[in-house]
Amino acid sequence: MAKLTSLEKYRIIEPILNKRATIVSVSKLHKIPTRTLRHWQTIFNTNGVDGLNRKKRNDSGKQRKIPKIIESYVEAFLLQKPPLSIKNVYLKVAQICKRESLPTPSYNWVYQYSKTISPALLTLSQKGSKAYKQQFELLHRNECGLPNELWQSDHTLLDIWVINPKGVIVRPWLTTVLDDFSRAICGYFLSEASPNATNTALALRQAIWSKKHPQWKICGIPNKLYTDNGSDFTSDHILQVCLKLKIELIHSLPGNPRGRGKVERFFETLNKRLLETMPGYSKHDKPSSTPTLTLSQFESKLDEFIIIDYNNQSKKGKLSPCQLWQGNDSFLPQMPSSLEDLDNLMLHVDKIRKIQRDGIRFLGLRYISLTLVAFVGEYVIIKYDPRDLAEIKVYFSDGNFLCKAICQDIADLTVSMRELLSARKTFKKQLDDKIKDAKMLLRHLTNQTPTTIHEKKSSKSSKKLSSLKIYNNE
Repeated sequence: MAKLTSLEKYRIIEPILNKRATIVSVSKLHKIPTRTLRHWQTIFNTNGVDGLNRKKRNDSGKQRKIPKIIESYVEAFLLQKPPLSIKNVYLKVAQICKRESLPTPSYNWVYQYSKTISPALLTLSQKGSKAYKQQFELLHRNECGLPNELWQSDHTLLDIWVINPKGVIVRPWLTTVLDDFSRAICGYFLSEASPNATNTALALRQAIWSKKHPQWKICGIPNKLYTDNGSDFTSDHILQVCLKLKIELIHSLPGNPRGRGKVERFFETLNKRLLETMPGYSKHDKPSSTPTLTLSQFESKLDEFIIIDYNNQSKKGKLSPCQLWQGNDSFLPQMPSSLEDLDNLMLHVDKIRKIQRDGIRFLGLRYISLTLVAFVGEYVIIKYDPRDLAEIKVYFSDGNFLCKAICQDIADLTVSMRELLSARKTFKKQLDDKIKDAKMLLRHLTNQTPTTIHEKKSSKSSKKLSSLKIYNNE
């Protein structure tokens, strides 16, 4: 007879309990001994339905009549690295049992016992901690209920070769910021340079501020930013940015990249849907086809793919990432007070620079502004956007804004020489006026009149003239 549950047993004896049938009739109907029915009835009256559950043996699931020492031998061989086959484990254990006069277990017993060893224990002993963590450690997933609750950011070296402005073939780096709730791309930064704090800050700047493209409405300050332990993400600059914007910066555990799967999945999508169809695509050290796209041309195609094909494309009737991000009418993104404040926070702060007579020299370029005329020889702090080196922002050492300076070689806007000379002349005149005022004050303090000073000067000059040798023909 098959094992019956407590409810099935109750249904059988229920007519007996309610006196609608006798034990004999129920015994004949279900072909169950009357003694068993009486036993069930007694148990039910004492412990209820739960008492009808069949109690398990204390040694249920365990091999019996085998000494514990033999179990420890089998387990020790099973946990060896590299792993042994069950047959070899059996042979080694049988040899030890024969030597120590212990009962030899059967091959079937060893096989069945191997099934009772925890898979987590086997993985940890044979494959190491990393494999164990990937398979068996409890994984905490960040489940977000609102847009901008959590952003993920990561870098990747793209599997495509492009031509940089110098004509050199390079593989560009992509820094991406993704909204965890909607999986929409909030911002990105493309560069041929390796990941650094500046590139990360510029990607965040684009992600936070409102975009010019009408179909890219994602913006705002996130509550949390989840990144890896790269030097750029752990830099003081990014930490300072997050502190001032009140963003909680979260780093994944070293050696455990789990939890950033959504942004990594975007990189896979980018490869399959865009990069594989373009010239210069390759996963090797050299391009498999001749690259024809410049870095700027590729960035235009990447921009179109992110905005149109990825952020605004629905899949299987579901909302697109942008629609999902905008779906909650009650959600209003938190924005910085102004773009200038955001730039001052995000843009890279370079080393202190000295204002030279011909302007500020930086990265082999020369930046000038009419305002700098009055501060030649002073040290300042500059901030710049690597995407637009035509202009830099200049600050006093105390952090107060001084002016914007431009590079005439790469900027459309130029400062004429006439304007520069005029500014220099005006500033020189201001200095002369200050010197004259100082002299007048000094005369007043020493009680000297302009005439007496003039007389002393003339007398000195006359003495000098008399000392000269004069010839007759002069």
